[in-house]
Amino acid sequence: MSSEDSAGREELWVLLVDDDPMQLAMIKPILEDLDNLLHIDTLSDPIRAVQMIRNFDYDCVVSEYVVGGRHEINIFKAVKNIKPIPTILYTSRDYIEVQRMAELSDVNGYVQKIMDPENYLLLVKFIRETVKKYRGKNPDRKYRNDPMTTWQTKKRNRVGTTRDVVYGS
Repeated sequence: MSSEDSAGREELWVLLVDDDPMQLAMIKPILEDLDNLLHIDTLSDPIRAVQMIRNFDYDCVVSEYVVGGRHEINIFKAVKNIKPIPTILYTSRDYIEVQRMAELSDVNGYVQKIMDPENYLLLVKFIRETVKKYRGKNPDRKYRNDPMTTWQTKKRNRVGTTRDVVYGS
C-alpha cells in the first residue's frame, strides 16, 4: 500500500496536545477533512503525550503552549530529547508573547489559534511544510513511509489510545 497520493503528499501521523477537550474534539476532524492523509491522535495530558512519543512514530507534534498547568515548552524539549521530530506550537497567545519562548524551546514553528476556517488550512499546510523542511535537513534519518502497522495499532489499543480523542487523567 502506498503512503503517497498522486500529488506526492504522504501520510503523516500527528500528535495534537491540548488540555481543552472542546479544541481536541473540534480540531481533529477539521484537520483530517482538510487533508485526508493526515492522521491526528489527540491527548490532553502532556506526560502521556511524551509516553506516546516514546512508543509510536509520529511525524510531528502540535501542542498548545500551556497544557494541564504545565508550560509545554518543557514538553517540547522532552520530545526533542526522545526523538528528533518536528514540533509546532499552536496557541491562542499573541505571537510576540510566545516567540522568545518558542525559540528557546527549539520548536520548529508556531501558529496562532484563531477560530477561522482559513486558519485550519494554514495549520495543515504548516504541518506539511515543517515536516518536509525538517526531513530535508535530516536526510540520514529513516522515516516511516508506510501506514501504521497492525502491531502498532494493537499496541495503541492496549495502552488505551485510539485514533479518537483521548482525555488525559
